[in-house]
Amino acid sequence: MLLFIFFVLSLSSMAQKKPVITSLENPAFLSPTKGYSHVAKIDMGNAWMLIISGQVPMDQEGNIVGKGNFEAQTNFVYAKLVEIVKHYGGTRDHIVRTGILIVDEQHIPLIRQVRTKYLNMEKPPTSTAMVVSKLFHPDFLVEIEATAVVPK
Repeated sequence: MLLFIFFVLSLSSMAQKKPVITSLENPAFLSPTKGYSHVAKIDMGNAWMLIISGQVPMDQEGNIVGKGNFEAQTNFVYAKLVEIVKHYGGTRDHIVRTGILIVDEQHIPLIRQVRTKYLNMEKPPTSTAMVVSKLFHPDFLVEIEATAVVPK
């Protein structure tokens, strides 16, 4: 019984002491949103975790970038992800995860080539890639989400 009480007390000491502060944000330099936020910013004590919604090849005014050009769309999306992280004080080195949606598996080698320009490939982030039948707009060929952990 004494061991059980010690176990329960040790669990309570591992619980988070201060409440997590989360803000849902839409930086002005990103495309307009309808019903979602581009970034969830979570206070983790000595760092901010940024959960970045899937970014698509759409500019600040809502125009499609690189219509029909997978490489142009992919460059635009990766550049936008890095810009978001920089906006919050981070660098590409702080990106710890990406999730990639593409509509054609033949583009996998090209996405690998493009991402080397934007991500730290000496210490690459975790990543999941999925081939889907279509994205929410027929002209989108790629969508990429990311998670970053930026020190305060």
